[in-house]
Amino acid sequence: MKDLWWLNLGQNNLGSGDASDLRFIDSLTNCSKLQIFDFYANGFGGVLPTSIANLSSHLNELLAGRNQIVGTIPGGISNLVNLTKFSLEENFFSGVIPFEIGKLRNIKLLDFSENNLSGPIPASIGNLTRIFKLYLQDNNLNGTIPSSIEYISGLQTLDLSHNFLTGPIPETVGLFSTLTFINLANNSFMGSLPLEIGKLNNLQKLDVSDNKLSGHIPSTLGYCLRLESLFLWGNMFQGTIPPSFSSLKGIQILDLSRNNLSGQIPEDLAALVFLKNLNLSFNNLAGEVPLQGVFGNLKYGIGGRISKEGDVYSYGVLLLEMLTAKRPTHKFFTIGESLHEFCMLALPERVIDIVDSRLLLEEPVEAENDAQNGSVRQAKIRECLISLMRIGVACSADSPGKRMNIKDVVTGLMTIKEVFLGVGIHGGRRLRMRLAGEGTSRE
Repeated sequence: MKDLWWLNLGQNNLGSGDASDLRFIDSLTNCSKLQIFDFYANGFGGVLPTSIANLSSHLNELLAGRNQIVGTIPGGISNLVNLTKFSLEENFFSGVIPFEIGKLRNIKLLDFSENNLSGPIPASIGNLTRIFKLYLQDNNLNGTIPSSIEYISGLQTLDLSHNFLTGPIPETVGLFSTLTFINLANNSFMGSLPLEIGKLNNLQKLDVSDNKLSGHIPSTLGYCLRLESLFLWGNMFQGTIPPSFSSLKGIQILDLSRNNLSGQIPEDLAALVFLKNLNLSFNNLAGEVPLQGVFGNLKYGIGGRISKEGDVYSYGVLLLEMLTAKRPTHKFFTIGESLHEFCMLALPERVIDIVDSRLLLEEPVEAENDAQNGSVRQAKIRECLISLMRIGVACSADSPGKRMNIKDVVTGLMTIKEVFLGVGIHGGRRLRMRLAGEGTSRE
């Protein structure tokens, strides 16, 4: 296969999770014309062999996400100097991001998200001056955002969420005029939100929630006229809600909850006609709630009081997260789309296509009868997953009045549990979740 230039094995079941799954890569080093190598979502186990560094120097795309690969990322990967897309997301890689990654100067998309990577983000990341999309979320990265990141002037998407990053958010963030998506949520960033954030004229989504940010919310955010989603919850912001927010005419989601904000709710926010979700709960706001405009038809309340409908909604979203392994803020969703809609549209025929593939991993067949009954077992597993997703969708409806009653939720879950246990799929690691209501475990 010396003339092979495109090898697409994606979304099959070729792997068994075994340590030897990826040995076939050794045989591809003679494919000198190989440009695209895709083995996404196959359940491949083992480590990424060092022979990966000896693949064709013409290789443009290496897509290895959503497998069960362990070990470290080989530093020799820097030999693949013509890579434009390199994705290892949703695996079990550990260790640090190799410094040699900075030699991939043609890279446009780099996705190492949802692994077990640790250590700092290497300063060499600043050498990736052609990169558009950088996904490092859901790892164990620590340290600060390297100052060299300012050299990535064409960056459009930056996701560093759900790590252990610290320090201030660099003022140089204002240099990224092409940025449309920033997610720094669930870290330990400190200090103020830079005023320079207002220079991001193309920004559509900003999420800095669940950090340790303080000071006033910068009024310059009002200059981000294309902003559609703004998440500032779970910080220590103080002062008033900036009146400049009334300039965000396209804003759909605004979450300022769980801060130390004071003063009144600006009446001008009522003119934000596209606003669907406003959360101002758990602050020190005073005065009256505006009654005009959008305030009469918002999805969430603005007080600190907990409601049963809100709890049901949160439960539904959690259930859909567990089934799909995607958060509502996942990069998979474009602006205006939601996890609820994504799952609702998949019911019932495409449920198996969108659930986390790790929920479907088979345990070894130990008896002939098991093999004969395999199709029946799979059908019942599919039935369970569909039923769970129906509950998740019903609980996460936009309108509180349309959400499922919690008593019906419990009844439905108990019924599913009986079927679930009846087909023997409750043990081992095949289904990496527990039925909601008995506790949850996160991948």
